[in-house]
Amino acid sequence: MVQMTKEHKQIIYYGHYDFLLGIEYIENKLKELNLKFENIYCIPRGGYQIGLHLSHRLELPMCNEVGITDKTLIVDDICDEGITFLKYPNNYKCVLCSKDKGHNRIKNLISPIIYKDDAWIMFYWEKDTK
Repeated sequence: MVQMTKEHKQIIYYGHYDFLLGIEYIENKLKELNLKFENIYCIPRGGYQIGLHLSHRLELPMCNEVGITDKTLIVDDICDEGITFLKYPNNYKCVLCSKDKGHNRIKNLISPIIYKDDAWIMFYWEKDTK
């Protein structure tokens, strides 16, 4: 989990409406690419919100880490530096937002919004840590 530091120059609040728009974007992009998945794996904790919504919308079951195959969609709330996703090189990954560094590092990444690396994203479900 990434922690806020003095390197973060701006705080961006990612609200519920942003979340709904992000989910809709991801769903439409996956359909546009005509990608077929067997299941969804949610990166613990951040991926649970997005994974649950996509599971319902795409009618896909969620799986645990043992059930991951190349046909598993991997989801998380954000891709900061991309380190979390390096473990899944052959899978498609979806996030609500990414930062430049992670977005450029990870292949097969779907992200509705790309922020600068110095942004701190505060999701509406998180405790305010500033």
